Amino acid sequence: MTDILLETYPTQNYSFNMYISYADYHLYYGSTIEGATNAYRSKNRISDKYISLLKDQRNRDGAYLLRVSGNSSASPDLPKTGHYAPGHKFSFKVEHVTDLTFYAYLNKELLTPVKDDGTLGGYSYYEFEMPSQDSTLVITSDEFYVYRPYSFAEVFSWVNAITKDTLKGVRIEDGYAGVNPETANPTIKYSEDERDIDYNLMVLETEPLIKTENQYIDGGTYRLVTYILNNGAEYKITINNGHVIYRDFNSYQEFRFDSTPTNMPDVFYPESD
Repeated sequence: MTDILLETYPTQNYSFNMYISYADYHLYYGSTIEGATNAYRSKNRISDKYISLLKDQRNRDGAYLLRVSGNSSASPDLPKTGHYAPGHKFSFKVEHVTDLTFYAYLNKELLTPVKDDGTLGGYSYYEFEMPSQDSTLVITSDEFYVYRPYSFAEVFSWVNAITKDTLKGVRIEDGYAGVNPETANPTIKYSEDERDIDYNLMVLETEPLIKTENQYIDGGTYRLVTYILNNGAEYKITINNGHVIYRDFNSYQEFRFDSTPTNMPDVFYPESD
C-alpha cells in the first residue's frame, strides 16, 4: 500500500500518533524525530468490516461517554464524566450565587430546570436522560456559550422595548478608538426621519449575530449607536471594528454580523445642523 505524505514541519519532541478518522475512514499517522514531523494518510479507505468491528468495540457494553464540565462548588451533585447506558437518568442542582447566573447545556442545547428556587442560596434543579451517543454536559455562567446565530433581542433584552411607536430618533457616532479624547473628531449623525426609523428597526429585528472570539483590539474604528425613545429613555450599542460588543457586570462578549451584505445600524437622512 502506497501512502501519501501530507506535510513536514519542525517540532521539538519525539512522538508517534496514529488514528482512524470516522469522517473519511482513512488511517492517519505520523512520527516526529530529530526536529521534523512526517504526517501520512493511507491511500485507501479502511475496509468497512474493520470499521464495523472498531465501532462495535468502541461501544461493546452499550454505553456512551458523557463528558462533564462545570463548577462542582455551585453544583455539588454534578454528574461525573464516564460511560453510561442510553436512557440512564441524571438529576442535579445548580446553586444561585451573587452576581452570577449559571446555565446547563447538554450537547449545546440549553436545559430547562424542572424546578427553580430563585432565591439567593437556592437551587435550579435539572433532569435528563443519557442520549444514544457520546455527549457533553456543561455548566457555565456564559449565557452565549453556544456559537449560533442570535437575534439582537437575545443579546440586548431592551431591544423589545424599541418599536415604531416608541422610537423617536437614532444617533450615530463614528470615530477611532484609542486616540486622545481631546483631539478626537468623531462624526455624529442624528435622524428622526421615518425611513431611518424603519431601517434601524429592520436591522434590530432581522439581522443575525454570531458569537465570535473576543479580539480586545486597542485601536481601530468604532460606531456608537444610540436609540432615543419618546419617553426620553436611551439605549446604546457599541460596534468596535465591525463587532457588536456586549458587556454586563461579569461578562464581555463580541458578536459579528452574519449576513452578506451586512446591514449595520446607520442613518441615511440626518438632520442638518
